[in-house]
Amino acid sequence: MRRWPGLVGWVLLLGTIAPARGQTFPGTVAWQDTLQVGTTRVFVLRPFMLLRTVQVWLDDQPLDSTAYRLDAAQGVLVLADSLQGDRLVVAYRTLPLDVPPVYQLYRARSLPPTAAIPADPPRRNTSASDPPFASGLQPRGRITRGIVTGNRQDVSIASALQLELSGEVAEGVTLEALLSDADVPLSPEGTTQRLREFDRIYVRLQTRSGHVQLGDYDLKLGEETLFGVQRKLQGALLAAQLPGAGPVRRLTIQASGAVSKGIYRRQTIVPVEGVQGPYRLTGAAGEPFVLVLPGSERVYLDGRLLDRGTDYVIDYATGELTFTPRHLITAERRISVEFEYTTGNGTRSLLASQAHLELGRSRPVAFLEVAALREADGRRFGETFGLTRADSLALRQAGDGLAVRSGAEQVPFDPEAPYVLYTREVRMLPDGTTDTVYVALTSAPPPGTPVYRVTFSRVGPGRGRYVRAGQTVNGIVYVYRGPGQGDYEPVRLLPTPVRHDLVGLRAGIHPRPGWTLGGEWARSRYDANRLSPLDAADDLAGAYRLFLRIDSLTLPVGRLAASLRRQHLDAHFAAFDRLQPVEFARRWNLDVRDLAESSGASVQPVAETSDEARLDWRFGHTAAVDLELGRLQHPGQFRGERQALGLTLGRETTTQFRYHGELIRSRHEVAGARGRWLRQEGRLTVPLGAGLTPYIAALHEDRRQQALHTDSLHADSPAYLEVRPGLAWRRSALQADVSLAWRQEADMWQGRRLSSGRTWTLQGQLQYTPGPHFGTTAELGYRRRRTPPRFAARYPLNQTLALHWDGFFRSPGRLLGLNWRYGVQSERAPVLQEVYVRTGPEFGQYVWEDFNGDGLPQVDEFVPETLPDEGVYERVLVPSDSLTAATSVEARLQLELAPGRRWEALRPLTLRTTVTLRDRTQDPALGRLLWLDPAHLLTTATLDGQLRVTQDLYLWRGHPDHSLTLSLVGVRTLARRATGRETRRMQQGHLAVRYRVVDPWVLDLQAEVQRDHQTSEGLSGRTYRLRRYRTRLGLERAIGHGRAGGAVEVAHGRTMPQPLRLWTIRLPLEAELARPGRERMRLRFEPAHVWQQGTGGGLAAYLLTEGLSPGWNATWGVELERTLSGNLELTLGYHGRLRTAAPFRHTLRAELSAVF
Repeated sequence: MRRWPGLVGWVLLLGTIAPARGQTFPGTVAWQDTLQVGTTRVFVLRPFMLLRTVQVWLDDQPLDSTAYRLDAAQGVLVLADSLQGDRLVVAYRTLPLDVPPVYQLYRARSLPPTAAIPADPPRRNTSASDPPFASGLQPRGRITRGIVTGNRQDVSIASALQLELSGEVAEGVTLEALLSDADVPLSPEGTTQRLREFDRIYVRLQTRSGHVQLGDYDLKLGEETLFGVQRKLQGALLAAQLPGAGPVRRLTIQASGAVSKGIYRRQTIVPVEGVQGPYRLTGAAGEPFVLVLPGSERVYLDGRLLDRGTDYVIDYATGELTFTPRHLITAERRISVEFEYTTGNGTRSLLASQAHLELGRSRPVAFLEVAALREADGRRFGETFGLTRADSLALRQAGDGLAVRSGAEQVPFDPEAPYVLYTREVRMLPDGTTDTVYVALTSAPPPGTPVYRVTFSRVGPGRGRYVRAGQTVNGIVYVYRGPGQGDYEPVRLLPTPVRHDLVGLRAGIHPRPGWTLGGEWARSRYDANRLSPLDAADDLAGAYRLFLRIDSLTLPVGRLAASLRRQHLDAHFAAFDRLQPVEFARRWNLDVRDLAESSGASVQPVAETSDEARLDWRFGHTAAVDLELGRLQHPGQFRGERQALGLTLGRETTTQFRYHGELIRSRHEVAGARGRWLRQEGRLTVPLGAGLTPYIAALHEDRRQQALHTDSLHADSPAYLEVRPGLAWRRSALQADVSLAWRQEADMWQGRRLSSGRTWTLQGQLQYTPGPHFGTTAELGYRRRRTPPRFAARYPLNQTLALHWDGFFRSPGRLLGLNWRYGVQSERAPVLQEVYVRTGPEFGQYVWEDFNGDGLPQVDEFVPETLPDEGVYERVLVPSDSLTAATSVEARLQLELAPGRRWEALRPLTLRTTVTLRDRTQDPALGRLLWLDPAHLLTTATLDGQLRVTQDLYLWRGHPDHSLTLSLVGVRTLARRATGRETRRMQQGHLAVRYRVVDPWVLDLQAEVQRDHQTSEGLSGRTYRLRRYRTRLGLERAIGHGRAGGAVEVAHGRTMPQPLRLWTIRLPLEAELARPGRERMRLRFEPAHVWQQGTGGGLAAYLLTEGLSPGWNATWGVELERTLSGNLELTLGYHGRLRTAAPFRHTLRAELSAVF
């Protein structure tokens, strides 16, 4: 067994050294995006993609071009609905064109079944009955309306609008419209809400003088000003640019009126040593699992803005952020995230207007800018949230604080309610007092028993009486633990109506070209609770700026640029966006603070005045000097002074030396501390030619925080020195960078500064693609730390690893094809709870079968649908509140061999072997995990893991007359769920033979053997062992443009430990008739009979019979697609099932579509 990791390593090594040649793409940029599939199927990548370079993997399985749609010019990829997975990886190259992205709307559609006749190409109606669009307007898309119903479900409306219009509607006036009403359901609490953020829906009219946009748009107003705002909105936007006349050069006007799609928040994340993620984004009041607006996030690491997909991945549905191996996360890193999250209420509106006037004749000499903004909740706030008179009174008495009400609401008993039902009881506590407790129902209550829907709010560790617990009941269940023993309370936080007004003025003059002298003034009014007159004294506040900027001034020696600025912010001044730099606290030696408020505004906590000056002196292209001076004051609380020096010698193409140093001195009266912080950074690069560039970088920091009247150091007085030599290599097909850093750290221990550790960090990146036969990409981050025993509790980890390596190899002649993917990284993992959310037939894939007859849904009673449109539940894995340290291991190897490309006798044969490993484990043996030691994989330390081995053998693959396919699959799965540990071992063999006896008759033979052993600690229905044998013999005949056929299928299965045996015989009959360009009809009828010997049933029997019951069964279906007159298409689908001693069930879908 110990030879196995070495053998895998040799195989991968041979792939990397194999010869390769082919066409390269000089001047292009290589990218690799890792995306979370989640609830969306539309992914916005980078524009101007080279189609031949695109490679796509879903859960480490490569996808061909039929599994997705790609707009290479816009960089938009749409994944097919029929594919299920968690992680999507897209590797590609782009042209180096710096053009802003344009978002387009696409609709993912289900792929047709493999046996179906290829659909007719899209038709455009050119008859006189075309819709009366303008001559220059080009419509594309589809409008669909219909119904979906069944005897076991309510009637639901099937509605889909995907319409794109573009063209000139009048001379000089163009129209662009993207319309959609597609909804995406998601909710861990068990209800359905609309996620409109995944589509951009708008109508835009553009002229030479401006544009009007209705629908979704991004508002960017007054960037880098006191009244700046950046939001995702839904409403109306007007932008106009009026031509100048006389002294007026230009006048631009913007006006916006919209509903805020989200709440702005800025969050500082405390990194954990050696953990790449996930790090959770929370609401302003600490709400977990917030729904982040897609594309609204700005992630900063050490003050640098990161790129989604390349530097991090984010799950918008749960707000979880994970960093890629490109950046090794350690305790000293600084993470800040700005984002918008939605609450789904839609009551808050934002009105904004701005006018910018520019004066001057031959050149600009002055400017004036005025802006006004208001964000407020509407008058129907109370009706929207269902507030009672008692709620309004509580809000009135709360001032700007929080108000709560009871989260319990008595409701009628409904076993299929989309939430957990509770009863209420009184319990005696150990101290003799009593407490009213809510207990989740585990079975149907006696008639007349009061039941409740209870909303629980997270109040913090040790402040509540309830905790989340995993149970067999479907939904998130909260269990009573006692006062001070939980994190939750059965209360609901009452939302507060907010009003935020801001007016601003900005003016300046240009005394000479490149010189700007001006100022800004702003006044804000921020009321965190409009219903309460309390705490209103701090609602009004002001701010101003004065600035002088010199863009360029020619001197006898070099060129000079300078800037001066004074800024004053009153206490409680409320801006719509961040006013200070991302690393403002570090810049001035302040404590790290998260300034985001529950309302989403950036409120200044204390009065603040800052003065800053900057001087940039350039000496040709070979030298530059930067000087900075600054002062910051919080009157009576804090004073800081800052000096910085930057020096650059040499060009990037030659030897270059760069240095930056800054010194901050501070005095904090409230904390009783004075500080001195020295930071230095230097880098020397020496290009050697042939793309080789060695470099060395050094970083040094020394922070000293002392008491005002003593010399003793405070605890937050660290220091470190880091030296990082490295080597970069850039060629047309090769990009590599490797560095090794040594770091010495010192920290405070019992009043003295002592050595706290020494670290070695190895980081490297490699991308090598010499041609179509070979390519590989690797990213490595490894850190080893030696920590003295006194600091061991502060730094418990001594090793950190983040590794990602993938690639492909194609031998000349394509005899051998090899793909691999390998990744290891430290992270934090939640325990997942399985919940089934009622979403309706549009998105549901599961049905509830009451196996135990208790009248209440259990998690192990939800099974996949057996009829189209039958399922009304969707499976959701909800993460736990806490995260556990773990190591994630992923490996995938696929080998495809076509010996017939070299040996003629073996030409019909193709072999493909696929090994996929995924293990998220708490095993501390990092080295063993790195080498994929089987003794340390999929053990009791595993939180979630799977090993899947597939061997496929093909004979005459793709031949129209005969083919043979043999597949052997082995799967081993381990998972630690909220209900306990679950394990599964499954082996399956499948044989398929297809032979054309005589034209047009085709014989089809299939045989399958399966063993499945599953155990679950908390769900008894998922503990079983079963064996299944299935044989199918079918005959099919082509009829014109259609086909017809029938088959006989015999299956035998048994379960253990219950002595249950099942025999099944099926007689499926199918027909498909088509008239090209007119209609297509599919018919299916399948009688079946099941014989049962022994007792038992439940989930195991359901899986063996695929939902059939003992006795006679019959299923049928009719599907019709017909093109009516003009652009209309009719789609009908009727499916039914009849089982002995079981209710009759059928579903109907009828849709009418207009195609453009």
